[in-house]
Amino acid sequence: MINKSDMTEHRESQSLIHRLSWWGQFKEETTMGPKTQQQEYRQTSVRKSGKQGMLKRMAALCMMTSVCLSGTASAVPGVSTDVYLQAQAFNKVLPDGSSSPMWGFATCDATYTTCSAPDAPGNQIDATVGTSLNIHVNNTLDVPVSLTIPGLPGAGNPTFTTDKKGRRRVRSFVKEVPAKGSDVYTWSGAKLREGTFIYQSGTQPSIQVPMGLYGPLVVHPATVAAACTAGQGSAYGHCYDAGAETVVVISEVDPVQ
Repeated sequence: MINKSDMTEHRESQSLIHRLSWWGQFKEETTMGPKTQQQEYRQTSVRKSGKQGMLKRMAALCMMTSVCLSGTASAVPGVSTDVYLQAQAFNKVLPDGSSSPMWGFATCDATYTTCSAPDAPGNQIDATVGTSLNIHVNNTLDVPVSLTIPGLPGAGNPTFTTDKKGRRRVRSFVKEVPAKGSDVYTWSGAKLREGTFIYQSGTQPSIQVPMGLYGPLVVHPATVAAACTAGQGSAYGHCYDAGAETVVVISEVDPVQ
């Protein structure tokens, strides 16, 4: 059982994550983390259509925050989607030309012999309602990591630790991948519902998420709404131009902390 104090600590440790659906509704998902994090960070996952007004607002937001990154698809929806992520350290080049040491997820083949460059945020993952999503994680870091998707039921099996006062505390809200180890996390059936989400490390999230272990996930509906025409997709029953859809993740890093 996770006691109330552990849950409170988890809520306080999370960074600010917002979701914006394609027609412009803004919903707060979690709360801002403490300023004692190694890197102060705010991130927003945005799913939007090609409407010009939305594009202009997003362009202005990108310029204000300095960092604007578009996720790239790392998997094709199917009966079972398997994604292979590798957690590793890297130096991220910031818009002003400086760099900051970070952790990130690289997207790899099934043997982890060919991988994309790690980045923060990681590549976009696409899945479909009614299928299974298997995210394999290979951990090259010297500390344990894990994978959770806030808003979707996880795999459970939290990892506990004992603090200096002898109290039993939650270190990870899902099973961990040990340092230099590998494991897989699966979402299927009712656990995989339509929407735009953030996948992230569930281990010491006040440290590992600001360090860069996060990325966008889009779960598409199983079928396009009947009212939609050729070339259109649907989100929550609404039609949109599928060719104009993209996901933008905006983050903020303080390399000094």
